[in-house]
Amino acid sequence: MRRPVVFLVGLAAVAGLTGGLAAPQPAQAEPAVWILAGVAAASVGAGVIYDTPQADKDRQYLRAGIGAFDLVDDEDQAVEGRLEYTPAWSVYRFRPVIGAAATSDGGAIFHASIGHDFVLPYEHFYVWFETGPALYFEGDGKDLGSNAVLRSGFEVGFRTEGGWRLGASFHHMSHGGLFGDENPGTEMIAFNFSVPF
Repeated sequence: MRRPVVFLVGLAAVAGLTGGLAAPQPAQAEPAVWILAGVAAASVGAGVIYDTPQADKDRQYLRAGIGAFDLVDDEDQAVEGRLEYTPAWSVYRFRPVIGAAATSDGGAIFHASIGHDFVLPYEHFYVWFETGPALYFEGDGKDLGSNAVLRSGFEVGFRTEGGWRLGASFHHMSHGGLFGDENPGTEMIAFNFSVPF
């Protein structure tokens, strides 16, 4: 009973600290960026505070997903389909992932990311956070001001004992003003199914 309590207290402390650090800052970044920073700090921090075994570290994954592109801003909303591959190796809980996505308005995304895989103590729930560079081609969809962008996001979901996963994800993509003043950014929300093999 003590271990779950310690885990929950640690998770709450890290999340609270993250929120406290973010609150006094001027509103320079979009709210999505603060959400992603909070989830990253909470999941990575909890992984350090509560050192659970690394479930699925020896499994490679193929992840398929379907969702909505630009759902939050709703300027050029489209359907997005994605496919990602995670090889069967990691350093601590950090794992590489490569992927591609296409939107119903002719857009395409290609990314290479580093993900942090945190399986909660009961081993049926997980939090996956990833960030990395991406190439974005708008097609007839939303112009992000650059083909070179940063794609960051997280997924929470349920896993079986065999490592199969079903989750919901939220991603943000923008160039952060590095390639000009036009930087509208966009968000993607999706449901994903991950198959170990």
